[in-house]
Amino acid sequence: MIGTRWLSEAIDLLDVELFSVIPKVAERKDSPYFVDYAERYFADAVAARQEGRRAEALDLLQTCIDHIQAMPSRTRALRELSRVAQLRKAVLLLAQGEYNQVAKDLRTCLNDHSALLDLSVSMHWDLGYAFLLACLMAENRQGALEAYQQIQNGTRRAAAGAAVLACLCATIGPTDLATKLFEVALQADGNYFDTRPQQRQIYEQLLGWPLPASDNAPPDFFLRLHPKVVEVAWPLFRDKHFRQAVLDTFIALVHEVRIRSGCSLDNSPLMNKVFSEKAPILRVSDNSDERQGMMWLFAGAVMGLRNPNAHRLIHETDPQRTFEWLAFASALFRVIDSAKKI
Repeated sequence: MIGTRWLSEAIDLLDVELFSVIPKVAERKDSPYFVDYAERYFADAVAARQEGRRAEALDLLQTCIDHIQAMPSRTRALRELSRVAQLRKAVLLLAQGEYNQVAKDLRTCLNDHSALLDLSVSMHWDLGYAFLLACLMAENRQGALEAYQQIQNGTRRAAAGAAVLACLCATIGPTDLATKLFEVALQADGNYFDTRPQQRQIYEQLLGWPLPASDNAPPDFFLRLHPKVVEVAWPLFRDKHFRQAVLDTFIALVHEVRIRSGCSLDNSPLMNKVFSEKAPILRVSDNSDERQGMMWLFAGAVMGLRNPNAHRLIHETDPQRTFEWLAFASALFRVIDSAKKI
């Protein structure tokens, strides 16, 4: 049986996540009826759970999910909300020992490779892996291993899948498999835990023992940068590939803007379009002067820094200058995080 403390913490975490995602959906103007009802049913479900009426909470949450899935527009926010709601339902079922029902409900999520794996870098979605694999492991060990084989896709995603499954093995057994799977995770991506301190903390709490310390972990000052900058730049910065660290970080910045905006342009044309003063796709401010200023910052960044020949700006032997450019990229990533899609 999975530890009740872990399940309780996971439910609380998903409650917070659901309430943070629902406002993003509510910004959509094309389906206010569905959003209103989904939010209402979810609030009732949370109240029922807090009062110990778990069966009623489960029914209300399913009604919430039904309204979400009935929405005509399948935006990223809607998919995210639907998936968190499904995961929360799974946790409640796990708390009641309903492993077979969890397996049935979440196999659909497992089969939806692209949607699930795109979000796997978040600790919330790593917990999603955990819930799915937990129910399979409750039935048999081989089933859990097959599920792991199915979700792995690329080295970093393999690391995520192996690490989560290892935590489950350590939590509900067998522990010998946990050790082997952590080795798989570190072989797949040696920097996996170094660049994800929040996930390291989650895993250590689940395991009940600290993960091995790494000599390659970023210093505290580096971890103050945006998580995406740390993930992309630290391995290169650590190995003194300073120019490449900056270049790859700004390439990642361009990719993030394209993903968030849905715009297929590239470099400066992309930034001019997405952060346009008059018709932005991502609105960073209600003030037109600030929007124009941000557009120039983003466009100038990719013109000057996403350039393999930027020798004058990026010095291969200057870690201080490199870190300052990375801090600039970090600030731009924060702007993207807070921008609203129009």
